[in-house]
Order: sequence, then structure tokens, then C-alpha cells
Amino acid sequence: SEARTLAQADVVVWVGPTLTPWLEAPLNTLAPGARHLVLERTPQINILPFRDGDAFEQHEHDHGHDDEEGEANDPHLWLDPTNATIWLGAIADLLAKADPDNAQIYRENASRGQVTIALQEKAIVQQLQPLADIPFIVLHDGFHYFESHFGIEAIAAVSSGDAAKPGAARIAALRGQLADSNLRCAFAEPQINASLLKTVTEGLDVKIGILDPL
Repeated sequence: SEARTLAQADVVVWVGPTLTPWLEAPLNTLAPGARHLVLERTPQINILPFRDGDAFEQHEHDHGHDDEEGEANDPHLWLDPTNATIWLGAIADLLAKADPDNAQIYRENASRGQVTIALQEKAIVQQLQPLADIPFIVLHDGFHYFESHFGIEAIAAVSSGDAAKPGAARIAALRGQLADSNLRCAFAEPQINASLLKTVTEGLDVKIGILDPL
């Protein structure tokens, strides 16, 4: 059914092969005549590399578009409001080309969406401002764009990626590094088993919360 839907599509919008590499070939085969928009290749968006190490080093990021193949970039780009705002314009432009009769409607909808994002961004800045210096960790490193944009970066992630299960050495290293970090909060996710997070923070005075990416 998904293949049939793709074959009938006039427009295909997807994040790109960094997030879902297995989609590239089916898209080219099943929807060769559709207009494709690869969001991760949109000019002027912010792209961050994956963070390395058991605990992250805090440093300034060089935000920018990078077309080099093979770069280990973080694919969770939609969690940066700047990217989302740029994408709305790009999607509206693509729809306007595919359906010129309704071009004005697409662009007006995109403009309203951009205003909504800007208002939400302002509210989040006010909400997070008092919390900027509180050390926290996440269960998996999927929120870097949000953290970086709002200046509240995690000091570590238990798992480096969605499908990466940390080994005993990483868990032990994290526990050692977090012992003297003044860690205050740890965030699990509703879709992922939080047992590893509890193992890493066992014995520490840490509150565990839930981050729901949806």
C-alpha cells in the first residue's frame, strides 16, 4: 500500500537519506516523476554533527549547510525552529509549482505557520531561561538541535543513537563522569526502555522526567 501511494504521488517531501537511507532507492524507483524535496539539503538550514564521547564537550557549534558526503551529521533537524521555518517556505514553494492555481493559499498557510513557530519559540525561550545552567542527561542523543538552539545542552546521552545500545564500558564510563557533574535531571522517552537510564543514575540525587519527541 505504501508503494502504491508513492507511485501515485505528485510531490514527495522527506527529511533525507541521513535519517532514512533505505528510502532513497524506493523513492527514485516508485516516484520518479514526482517533485522531490529533500529537507536536509535545503539551503541555509542548520546542520549539526553527531556528538562524540561518553559525556559531551561543551563548545560552540558551526551552524551551516554541509553538502559533503559521508559527514556524520545528526538527522533530527526538525527540532530546530529555524530549520522548520525555512522548510515551511520551501514546501510552500514546491506545492505552488506543482499546483499553481493554489499557490497563494500554500504561501499564506506557510506564513501563518512561521508566525506560530516564532510565537512558540519566544514562549520556550522564556520558559527555559531560568534552567539554562542545570546539568541534565538524555536517554538517547536525539534532541541536540533543540538543546543547541535554546542554549540548554545536555552533558551526556546514555545511548548515542536510536538503534545504538550502549555497552558495559560506556555505562561504567558515564557513571564515573557523572559522579562529579552535579547532575540534576535525566530524561527518558515513552518509546524507549528507561532501565539503562536508571542504571546510569543509580545512587545519584537525580530527578527522572520524560521527553516525548511527538
